[in-house]
Amino acid sequence: MRESSVLQNQVKLRFILSIKKPLCSRDENNKNVSGAQKLKSVGREALMNSRINTDSLAFLVSDCARLIRAAFERRILVAGLGLTAGEARTLMQVAAINGSRQLDIASRMGLEPMTVSAFLDKLQARGLIERQPDPLDRRAKRIVLSESADAKLKQIDKEICEVERNATQGFGKELQVQLHDALCDFRSNLQKAEAPSEVERELRPVD
Repeated sequence: MRESSVLQNQVKLRFILSIKKPLCSRDENNKNVSGAQKLKSVGREALMNSRINTDSLAFLVSDCARLIRAAFERRILVAGLGLTAGEARTLMQVAAINGSRQLDIASRMGLEPMTVSAFLDKLQARGLIERQPDPLDRRAKRIVLSESADAKLKQIDKEICEVERNATQGFGKELQVQLHDALCDFRSNLQKAEAPSEVERELRPVD
């Protein structure tokens, strides 16, 4: 009888423990959920406090550059110039500093040299540019405009002027001049951070 009573007590104890354990787990789960919600709330507050100011000068300039580039690409696509937007931009960079090296053009465009090389191949095939030996480096080539490039550049400039006209709607002449001057100073200040040797190399005239 005693053994039977002890056995019954053990069974009752196990049953009681099996009931209480889930109850404890629910409490712990509730605490965990509450803690997770607090962490999410703190995370949202931190995100709100660290949100980037999209009206900052740097963000505005970057965003405007993106929008202008997209508008330019759309106009080049439908203009029937026989050039892709990438080829047109490359030709503009060659014209900006005639006689640049391929590496310098790629650096200014923010592209890989091999990508720019493909654009230059297409431009050369169309007779718009020439590759000439670099007198300072026999391994390098200087990229110069051909005589036939002028007409194509005028066509590209026409599309650029149309993009600018759309972007400056409602701007008076004085405001346009002020914006132009301010952006020139803005670019000049940023260029001062570049290595002087790189700038000097690009601006060195071609013999």
